[in-house]
Amino acid sequence: MDSPAKPLFHRWKVFFFGLCMGVADLIPGISGGTIAFIMGFYTPLLEGLKTFNLEAIRLLLTGRWRDFNEQVAWRFILTLITGIGCSIICFASLFHHILQDPSYRVFLYAFFMGLIFASLVFCMRQIRQWEWKNIAGLILGGLITFFMTESSLKQSADGGPYAIQVEIEAAKQSFKNYDHHTHLLTGITQQSLGVLLSQGIIDEDSPVYNLQKHLIGIAGEFALPNSFSFFNSWLIFCGALAVCALLLPGISGSYILTFMGVYPLVMEALVDFIHHLKAGVFYFEGFAILSSLGIGILIGAVAFSRTVTRLLHSYPEMTLSILSGFMIGAVRSVWPFWAYEYTLMPLKLHKGAQLIPLHPLMPAWNSPETWQACLCAISGIVLFFALESLSAHKKRTRSTG
Repeated sequence: MDSPAKPLFHRWKVFFFGLCMGVADLIPGISGGTIAFIMGFYTPLLEGLKTFNLEAIRLLLTGRWRDFNEQVAWRFILTLITGIGCSIICFASLFHHILQDPSYRVFLYAFFMGLIFASLVFCMRQIRQWEWKNIAGLILGGLITFFMTESSLKQSADGGPYAIQVEIEAAKQSFKNYDHHTHLLTGITQQSLGVLLSQGIIDEDSPVYNLQKHLIGIAGEFALPNSFSFFNSWLIFCGALAVCALLLPGISGSYILTFMGVYPLVMEALVDFIHHLKAGVFYFEGFAILSSLGIGILIGAVAFSRTVTRLLHSYPEMTLSILSGFMIGAVRSVWPFWAYEYTLMPLKLHKGAQLIPLHPLMPAWNSPETWQACLCAISGIVLFFALESLSAHKKRTRSTG
């Protein structure tokens, strides 16, 4: 239950939590659940989402507003969602700039790696007895996130099996997936062909090539249809899985959408929908895709939050072991040092060259950048334990007061 008597400071604190989760959602490999765990509001987040259940939906549909207000923590949920939305809108361009600069990217990921390491230590300290089942849970959680990040990293690096001809302005650097002589853009998937058709960048008669640059047909033969109903079962299922990952420390929701093959479609639908709204046009197709995904997110959040809350109450150490494993398995996704290449993303041609990580590297210890990254990681560790110490001090003050 969400009491309206709570002070305004509490609302701003929840809003700040939402801002931090939104920032995490903008950074590939960082989970909103990890940020919730680091900042100490993971349990309140699950408890708040748990209040929105089938009974609450029934009260809402029957117009019993007072009962709905008393049962659902709607102020907490709405404030948190507002913070996430504001963060995405305000910081998207800033973090895009940071993530496209190799040095800034190293420092940012080093800072987050420090935060995650500190939260992992804090989480594992809560487990008093390391029995075989807790060790098994730690290993299981680590293996799950390790293989999930392995699949999504491979998919982002390899792209699709098709190529198309697109006119791109000459750039200073060369691109692995674009030939300036033949104007062939490689790494195109069937979903990307469908989106490019809907945008008018190509038409149904545009030639399609394989990766050996041999003509194999036209776009209309290979593109997946880019039209959906409001209740697309596959997108609903993907949304439910994505929000489960979003709420789990260590697993990024964008990884799930990428793994399921709908991330490009969803992101393009979101961009197109906002673009059309600014022009005063309601983009039905984009709204249909987003609504199906939103239904899945709602279903997944309601069901998953109740499941994890029950597990934390009934099997606290086992659940903490699995959550710790999730964070350990996903460490590679926030490793600061990578080999990069510049590439053109089929659905982001207007943004130009994109920096894409290829594989992790061991840093050179005689490099100033390495030691600067270490300082960033230490800053993250110090910040976490400072916040944890402040939180513990406030709890002691309340208990003695």
